[in-house]
Amino acid sequence: MHNAIARHLVFAAALSLVAACSGLPAQPIAPAVPAYRPAPRSGHGASPFTNLYVANASAVTVYAPGSGTVIRKISGIVPSALAFDSSGNLYVADDTGSGRVSVYAPGTTTPLRSITQKISKPRTLAVGASGDLYVANGYFSVGVYAPGSNTLSRTLKSFYPTSIAFDEKENVYVGRTSGPYGGVGSRVVIFAHGTSTALQTIASGISDPQSMALDASDTLYVADTNLNAVAIYSKGATKPQREIKNGLSGPAALAIDASGNLYVANNVSSTVTVYAAGTSKPARTITKGIAGPTALLLDASGTLYVANRRWVTVYPPGATTPKLKIRTGISMPVGLALGP
Repeated sequence: MHNAIARHLVFAAALSLVAACSGLPAQPIAPAVPAYRPAPRSGHGASPFTNLYVANASAVTVYAPGSGTVIRKISGIVPSALAFDSSGNLYVADDTGSGRVSVYAPGTTTPLRSITQKISKPRTLAVGASGDLYVANGYFSVGVYAPGSNTLSRTLKSFYPTSIAFDEKENVYVGRTSGPYGGVGSRVVIFAHGTSTALQTIASGISDPQSMALDASDTLYVADTNLNAVAIYSKGATKPQREIKNGLSGPAALAIDASGNLYVANNVSSTVTVYAAGTSKPARTITKGIAGPTALLLDASGTLYVANRRWVTVYPPGATTPKLKIRTGISMPVGLALGP
């Protein structure tokens, strides 16, 4: 069962069924300043944007804050991932043909430009704090593009890259698998910022790293579908400090807040489990409105958005019952983001 989910997630870009995650600030279980991952860090800071963007099987739909009404739609694409830069430009990994990354100015539906050089089956995207665009291609590399450029500036060698994250110094963490089923040879490789030099390789506790996040202390969390676990690594460590398995079933996406509370989307059991900082048992489990979740997003208020097979559910901070179920314009959603 888990191998089937692993295959589904590893080939998500090619099939437009990727589990993509773009998270943002979250309300912790205990009161604290919320924080989770905008594009620059996979970890911290608040987005100035409030419209919800959903990457579906054949379009990107845009919703006003707190609304299920489509205010804009980008058609004619096969999106597998979304990312925004600090200016509000939208980057869409488009799996049409051999693949490309289309760039849209804020509020537009016609591409400003298209990046095609060395793009092949783009699986996920990330924009670093310096504005560089990172594109995980389907098989052998992560391509890096300078701000505003369509030209490849460097390549991070990585077999079957599945996920990207950044630490405080903007070193790049790349989750990679040994093949479509994961297994032996899967790794998290850390590259020095601005270079193609690998600083460190993490192999212990890694089999199919589908999603990663770093907290305020640069502790690394890795959701591994094959192992049905979230492995947690202290800064600089190559072996897990601990593992979370309780309550997990096909973990596909992560979110983490400033207090270290962890949110996990479980694709197999159709749940989202929430863990208080430093614990390994769920503090609460969300089941209502959840069906095969593939992506999580938390906004600055702590509102939780969950991409499910046929809808997106929206939960107030700390709630387990959705206040909104978005169906209009939703078709096999593969990614969520906040934008202008």
